[in-house]
Amino acid sequence: MFFASTERVVAEVMARVKGRHDLSAVVLSLEESADLDSTAMECLLELKHSLAGIGKDLLLARAKTSVRDLLSRWDPQGLGKADTMFWSVADAVQFSGENRPLG
Repeated sequence: MFFASTERVVAEVMARVKGRHDLSAVVLSLEESADLDSTAMECLLELKHSLAGIGKDLLLARAKTSVRDLLSRWDPQGLGKADTMFWSVADAVQFSGENRPLG
């Protein structure tokens, strides 16, 4: 994710989850993002809050250590928490399927 793609990603995610009552969480893989700029960070926070507003969690998968560090500085009690980031998509999906409440 970077400044030119973030708004499109947020809009796409929200369009796909709208009306989906069978989902408890959205898993976003950040494996292609070696770093996040400020626009990407703000959009991720916006996405997290938008999803929370409709009762869904945002889980991040495959975030590199540098991205994890950045998230823990920007949003230490939200996206930067260890229980919102997973090394694999499968682990994030398994976690979401266990219906563990975040926070």
